[in-house]
Amino acid sequence: MNKVKLYLVIALSSIVACNTPADEDILTQNNIEDDLKSTTWSVNYYLNNNVDETNDFSTYTLSFNTNGILKANKPGTEITGTWAEDKVTKQIFINFDSTVAPFNKVSEVWRIHTKEANNIKFINYNETELFKIAKL
Repeated sequence: MNKVKLYLVIALSSIVACNTPADEDILTQNNIEDDLKSTTWSVNYYLNNNVDETNDFSTYTLSFNTNGILKANKPGTEITGTWAEDKVTKQIFINFDSTVAPFNKVSEVWRIHTKEANNIKFINYNETELFKIAKL
């Protein structure tokens, strides 16, 4: 009888382990919007068609405000755009004036790729651009 109980416990443990959410599911459960609004960010990586263009963003900080306003700041300059998260599709929409470099490059729909304690990585749908931000 004890062997049957042991096998039952092992079988149930295996089923529970198989039903543990994958990273993608955990990402869905987490509210990226709250994380974005909680602090100021820096762009710590931007890859565009296999070209590292991170330096274009090196002096800027990003603030995702509760009212959908996104501000990029560097000493003497503030660029204002908009942002929104779609929790269902795990996307973030970023929009800056198309003539304002370098942020015209990141004005698009981004898929939320990964979220770590201090970083969020986005990828565009063509998978030709990668945009990673870090908490300051």
